[in-house]
Amino acid sequence: MSPVQHLYAVPHVPTLHEHRIGFYPFPMRKRMDLHGSLVSNLEAAVDSARRHRDKRVYLETVQHWSDLLTEARNVLATRIDADSAAIRRLADVLDAAIAKRS
Repeated sequence: MSPVQHLYAVPHVPTLHEHRIGFYPFPMRKRMDLHGSLVSNLEAAVDSARRHRDKRVYLETVQHWSDLLTEARNVLATRIDADSAAIRRLADVLDAAIAKRS
């Protein structure tokens, strides 16, 4: 196995210092910091997108919605639990709301 193949075969576990400064080398990515459950965050994002449907919002708000959608898709791809149906439904609604803004 070449050194490059080894880099991709073995995930890097961040040191305590790397974790504190938020350094996560490729291919590991930093998970989104959620306050509460993923379902409650998706519900809040969908409600926010509905309230601001015809209004201008900050670019950071749309980016947060997109990051939340990505997090939901990653959770759906990696595990199945009791909230999977709710996550899938809310992710689809949020995806449609973001698409309407584009």
